[in-house]
Amino acid sequence: MNRCVLKRIVKQKNIVKYLYDIEGEWKRYFAVNEEYYIEYDMNIEDIPDSVLSIPFIGNIVVMASLFGAQIQVKDIDKDFLESIPEFMEGYKNMYPELNIDYSQVVSYENVISNSCKKSSTNAMLLFSGGVDAYSSLISHEEEKPLLVTICGADVSSDNENAWQKIIDNNNQTAENHGLPIVTIKSSFRKILRNDLLDEWSFSVAGDNWWYLFHHSVAMMTMTSPYAYTNDIAICYFASTYSVNTGGGYKIASDPSIDNYVKFCGCQIVHDGFEFSRHE
Repeated sequence: MNRCVLKRIVKQKNIVKYLYDIEGEWKRYFAVNEEYYIEYDMNIEDIPDSVLSIPFIGNIVVMASLFGAQIQVKDIDKDFLESIPEFMEGYKNMYPELNIDYSQVVSYENVISNSCKKSSTNAMLLFSGGVDAYSSLISHEEEKPLLVTICGADVSSDNENAWQKIIDNNNQTAENHGLPIVTIKSSFRKILRNDLLDEWSFSVAGDNWWYLFHHSVAMMTMTSPYAYTNDIAICYFASTYSVNTGGGYKIASDPSIDNYVKFCGCQIVHDGFEFSRHE
Protein backbone atom coordinates (compact mmCIF):
# COMPACT_ATOMS: atom_id res chain seq x y z
CA MET A 1 0.00 0.00 0.00
CA ASN A 2 1.16 3.54 -0.74
CA ARG A 3 1.41 5.35 2.56
CA CYS A 4 2.96 8.41 4.21
CA VAL A 5 3.33 8.25 7.99
CA LEU A 6 3.97 11.53 9.80
CA LYS A 7 6.06 10.26 12.73
CA ARG A 8 6.86 13.53 14.45
CA ILE A 9 6.49 17.31 14.18
CA VAL A 10 9.61 19.09 15.43
CA LYS A 11 9.22 22.72 16.56
CA GLN A 12 12.34 24.89 16.72
CA LYS A 13 11.38 28.49 17.56
CA ASN A 14 10.06 29.72 14.18
CA ILE A 15 10.77 26.55 12.18
CA VAL A 16 8.69 23.39 11.93
CA LYS A 17 10.26 20.19 10.61
CA TYR A 18 8.39 17.06 9.58
CA LEU A 19 9.77 13.58 10.15
CA TYR A 20 7.93 11.04 8.04
CA ASP A 21 8.20 7.68 6.28
CA ILE A 22 7.07 6.93 2.72
CA GLU A 23 5.98 3.41 1.80
CA GLY A 24 4.94 1.83 -1.48
CA GLU A 25 5.52 2.43 -5.16
CA TRP A 26 4.84 6.17 -4.95
CA LYS A 27 8.07 6.56 -2.97
CA ARG A 28 9.82 7.13 -6.31
CA TYR A 29 8.14 10.55 -6.48
CA PHE A 30 9.72 11.74 -3.21
CA ALA A 31 13.22 13.19 -2.76
CA VAL A 32 13.72 11.16 0.40
CA ASN A 33 17.01 12.84 1.36
CA GLU A 34 15.52 16.34 1.41
CA GLU A 35 14.54 17.81 4.78
CA TYR A 36 10.95 19.02 4.94
CA TYR A 37 10.77 22.32 6.82
CA ILE A 38 8.67 25.48 6.96
CA GLU A 39 10.12 28.69 8.39
CA TYR A 40 7.72 31.33 9.70
CA ASP A 41 8.05 34.95 10.83
CA MET A 42 6.92 34.04 14.32
CA ASN A 43 7.50 31.52 17.09
CA ILE A 44 5.47 28.37 16.39
CA GLU A 45 6.40 26.31 19.45
CA ASP A 46 2.99 26.84 21.12
CA ILE A 47 0.98 26.05 17.99
CA PRO A 48 -0.74 22.63 18.31
CA ASP A 49 0.20 19.73 16.06
CA SER A 50 -3.35 19.64 14.70
CA VAL A 51 -2.62 23.02 13.08
CA LEU A 52 0.94 22.28 12.02
CA SER A 53 -0.15 19.04 10.35
CA ILE A 54 -2.35 21.05 7.94
CA PRO A 55 0.48 22.19 5.61
CA PHE A 56 2.03 18.72 5.71
CA ILE A 57 -1.21 17.11 4.56
CA GLY A 58 -2.03 19.94 2.16
CA ASN A 59 1.26 19.53 0.32
CA ILE A 60 0.60 15.90 -0.67
CA VAL A 61 -3.15 15.28 -0.30
CA VAL A 62 -3.82 15.69 -4.03
CA MET A 63 -0.85 13.49 -4.85
CA ALA A 64 -2.04 10.84 -2.39
CA SER A 65 -5.54 10.88 -3.90
CA LEU A 66 -4.09 10.37 -7.38
CA PHE A 67 -1.74 7.55 -6.43
CA GLY A 68 -4.06 5.64 -4.11
CA ALA A 69 -2.07 6.53 -0.99
CA GLN A 70 -2.96 7.27 2.60
CA ILE A 71 -1.50 9.99 4.84
CA GLN A 72 -1.31 8.97 8.50
CA VAL A 73 -1.19 11.66 11.19
CA LYS A 74 -1.95 11.78 14.90
CA ASP A 75 -3.88 15.08 15.16
CA ILE A 76 -5.87 16.91 12.50
CA ASP A 77 -7.84 20.15 12.43
CA LYS A 78 -11.60 19.58 12.23
CA ASP A 79 -12.31 22.25 9.63
CA PHE A 80 -9.55 21.04 7.34
CA LEU A 81 -10.56 17.39 7.65
CA GLU A 82 -14.14 18.20 6.71
CA SER A 83 -13.02 20.32 3.74
CA ILE A 84 -10.85 17.64 2.11
CA PRO A 85 -13.68 15.77 0.31
CA GLU A 86 -15.19 19.12 -0.72
CA PHE A 87 -12.10 20.58 -2.44
CA MET A 88 -10.99 17.19 -3.77
CA GLU A 89 -14.34 16.92 -5.54
CA GLY A 90 -13.21 19.96 -7.55
CA TYR A 91 -10.17 18.04 -8.75
CA LYS A 92 -12.31 15.00 -9.50
CA ASN A 93 -14.68 17.04 -11.65
CA MET A 94 -11.78 18.76 -13.41
CA TYR A 95 -10.07 15.45 -14.21
CA PRO A 96 -12.87 12.90 -14.75
CA GLU A 97 -10.49 10.73 -16.77
CA LEU A 98 -8.27 10.13 -13.72
CA ASN A 99 -8.93 7.75 -10.86
CA ILE A 100 -9.01 10.23 -7.97
CA ASP A 101 -9.91 8.48 -4.72
CA TYR A 102 -9.95 10.60 -1.56
CA SER A 103 -12.34 8.42 0.45
CA GLN A 104 -9.61 7.28 2.87
CA VAL A 105 -6.80 9.63 1.96
CA VAL A 106 -6.12 10.69 5.58
CA SER A 107 -5.94 8.46 8.65
CA TYR A 108 -5.90 10.15 12.06
CA GLU A 109 -6.29 9.58 15.81
CA ASN A 110 -7.62 12.89 17.08
CA VAL A 111 -9.82 15.55 15.49
CA ILE A 112 -9.30 18.97 17.07
CA SER A 113 -11.47 22.07 16.62
CA ASN A 114 -9.31 25.18 16.17
CA SER A 115 -11.97 27.59 14.92
CA CYS A 116 -11.47 31.34 15.16
CA LYS A 117 -13.94 33.66 16.85
CA LYS A 118 -17.12 33.90 14.80
CA SER A 119 -16.95 37.69 15.07
CA SER A 120 -13.51 37.82 13.45
CA THR A 121 -13.22 39.97 10.34
CA ASN A 122 -9.44 39.61 10.04
CA ALA A 123 -8.15 38.74 6.56
CA MET A 124 -4.94 37.68 4.85
CA LEU A 125 -3.84 37.57 1.22
CA LEU A 126 -1.25 35.35 -0.42
CA PHE A 127 0.88 38.01 -2.10
CA SER A 128 3.46 37.18 -4.76
CA GLY A 129 3.75 40.72 -6.10
CA GLY A 130 2.29 39.66 -9.45
CA VAL A 131 -0.58 41.35 -11.27
CA ASP A 132 -3.23 38.97 -9.95
CA ALA A 133 -2.15 39.33 -6.31
CA TYR A 134 -1.82 43.10 -6.66
CA SER A 135 -5.36 43.28 -8.04
CA SER A 136 -6.61 41.44 -4.94
CA LEU A 137 -4.62 43.78 -2.70
CA ILE A 138 -6.32 46.81 -4.26
CA SER A 139 -9.75 45.16 -4.08
CA HIS A 140 -9.44 44.36 -0.37
CA GLU A 141 -7.13 47.10 0.87
CA GLU A 142 -9.78 48.47 3.23
CA GLU A 143 -9.80 45.15 5.09
CA LYS A 144 -6.11 45.66 6.00
CA PRO A 145 -5.20 42.07 5.07
CA LEU A 146 -2.05 40.41 6.33
CA LEU A 147 0.12 39.88 3.22
CA VAL A 148 1.84 36.50 3.02
CA THR A 149 4.75 35.87 0.64
CA ILE A 150 6.01 32.31 0.18
CA CYS A 151 9.61 31.44 -0.72
CA GLY A 152 9.94 28.00 -2.27
CA ALA A 153 6.94 28.30 -4.56
CA ASP A 154 7.75 30.15 -7.80
CA VAL A 155 11.27 30.86 -6.53
CA SER A 156 13.36 28.04 -5.05
CA SER A 157 14.05 28.24 -1.32
CA ASP A 158 17.80 28.16 -2.00
CA ASN A 159 17.79 31.03 -4.52
CA GLU A 160 18.72 33.74 -2.03
CA ASN A 161 19.32 36.53 -4.57
CA ALA A 162 15.93 36.19 -6.27
CA TRP A 163 14.21 35.74 -2.92
CA GLN A 164 15.74 38.94 -1.53
CA LYS A 165 14.56 40.94 -4.56
CA ILE A 166 11.00 39.66 -4.08
CA ILE A 167 11.04 40.44 -0.37
CA ASP A 168 12.40 43.94 -0.96
CA ASN A 169 9.71 44.66 -3.56
CA ASN A 170 6.88 43.19 -1.50
CA ASN A 171 8.00 44.92 1.70
CA GLN A 172 7.97 48.21 -0.17
CA THR A 173 4.47 47.49 -1.48
CA ALA A 174 3.26 46.66 2.03
CA GLU A 175 4.77 49.88 3.35
CA ASN A 176 3.21 51.93 0.55
CA HIS A 177 -0.23 50.53 1.39
CA GLY A 178 0.21 50.52 5.16
CA LEU A 179 -0.26 46.75 5.41
CA PRO A 180 1.45 44.10 7.55
CA ILE A 181 3.51 41.48 5.71
CA VAL A 182 5.05 38.14 6.68
CA THR A 183 7.17 35.62 4.83
CA ILE A 184 7.15 31.84 4.74
CA LYS A 185 10.16 29.88 3.51
CA SER A 186 9.82 26.18 2.82
CA SER A 187 11.29 23.14 1.10
CA PHE A 188 7.78 21.86 0.32
CA ARG A 189 8.51 21.56 -3.41
CA LYS A 190 12.04 20.19 -2.96
CA ILE A 191 10.84 17.11 -1.07
CA LEU A 192 9.16 15.93 -4.28
CA ARG A 193 10.73 14.57 -7.46
CA ASN A 194 9.20 17.24 -9.67
CA ASP A 195 10.95 15.84 -12.74
CA LEU A 196 9.15 12.51 -12.38
CA LEU A 197 5.87 14.14 -11.38
CA ASP A 198 6.09 16.39 -14.44
CA GLU A 199 6.67 13.35 -16.62
CA TRP A 200 3.55 11.72 -15.17
CA SER A 201 1.50 14.93 -15.34
CA PHE A 202 2.36 15.64 -18.98
CA SER A 203 1.47 12.06 -19.91
CA VAL A 204 -2.03 12.21 -18.37
CA ALA A 205 -2.99 15.90 -18.55
CA GLY A 206 -0.62 17.72 -20.89
CA ASP A 207 1.13 20.16 -18.54
CA ASN A 208 3.40 20.23 -15.49
CA TRP A 209 2.66 18.98 -11.98
CA TRP A 210 2.99 22.30 -10.13
CA TYR A 211 0.57 24.08 -12.44
CA LEU A 212 -2.09 21.38 -12.84
CA PHE A 213 -2.16 19.67 -9.45
CA HIS A 214 0.06 21.09 -6.76
CA HIS A 215 0.40 24.79 -6.07
CA SER A 216 -2.93 26.02 -4.70
CA VAL A 217 -3.78 23.75 -1.76
CA ALA A 218 -0.10 23.40 -0.85
CA MET A 219 0.41 27.16 -0.62
CA MET A 220 -2.89 27.97 1.09
CA THR A 221 -2.42 25.43 3.86
CA MET A 222 1.01 26.83 4.76
CA THR A 223 -0.78 29.93 6.05
CA SER A 224 -2.72 27.95 8.68
CA PRO A 225 -0.47 28.95 11.64
CA TYR A 226 -1.18 32.63 10.87
CA ALA A 227 -4.91 31.91 10.64
CA TYR A 228 -4.71 30.23 14.05
CA THR A 229 -2.62 32.86 15.84
CA ASN A 230 -4.24 35.94 14.25
CA ASP A 231 -7.84 34.75 14.40
CA ILE A 232 -8.17 35.16 10.64
CA ALA A 233 -11.54 34.35 9.10
CA ILE A 234 -10.76 34.77 5.39
CA CYS A 235 -7.75 34.15 3.16
CA TYR A 236 -7.73 35.52 -0.39
CA PHE A 237 -6.01 33.55 -3.15
CA ALA A 238 -5.82 35.57 -6.37
CA SER A 239 -7.33 34.04 -9.48
CA THR A 240 -5.24 33.10 -12.51
CA TYR A 241 -8.10 32.66 -14.95
CA SER A 242 -11.39 34.52 -15.40
CA VAL A 243 -15.01 33.41 -15.47
CA ASN A 244 -14.89 34.59 -19.10
CA THR A 245 -11.93 32.37 -20.00
CA GLY A 246 -14.25 29.63 -21.19
CA GLY A 247 -14.38 25.94 -20.41
CA GLY A 248 -11.70 23.37 -20.97
CA TYR A 249 -8.86 24.88 -18.96
CA LYS A 250 -7.22 22.88 -16.18
CA ILE A 251 -5.28 24.31 -13.26
CA ALA A 252 -4.77 23.53 -9.58
CA SER A 253 -6.29 26.88 -8.56
CA ASP A 254 -9.98 27.24 -9.42
CA PRO A 255 -13.13 28.37 -7.56
CA SER A 256 -14.34 24.75 -7.54
CA ILE A 257 -11.24 23.86 -5.49
CA ASP A 258 -10.02 26.93 -3.59
CA ASN A 259 -13.40 28.08 -2.26
CA TYR A 260 -13.83 24.80 -0.40
CA VAL A 261 -10.53 24.85 1.50
CA LYS A 262 -10.97 25.63 5.19
CA PHE A 263 -8.85 25.39 8.33
CA CYS A 264 -8.91 26.83 11.85
CA GLY A 265 -12.12 28.71 11.13
CA CYS A 266 -10.55 30.35 8.07
CA GLN A 267 -12.21 30.23 4.64
CA ILE A 268 -10.18 30.43 1.42
CA VAL A 269 -11.65 32.73 -1.24
CA HIS A 270 -10.61 32.42 -4.90
CA ASP A 271 -10.47 36.12 -5.61
CA GLY A 272 -10.81 38.19 -8.79
CA PHE A 273 -12.35 35.48 -10.97
CA GLU A 274 -14.64 38.11 -12.48
CA PHE A 275 -11.65 39.91 -14.08
CA SER A 276 -9.58 38.98 -17.08
CA ARG A 277 -5.83 39.37 -16.65
CA HIS A 278 -5.83 42.62 -18.65
CA GLU A 279 -8.71 43.97 -16.58
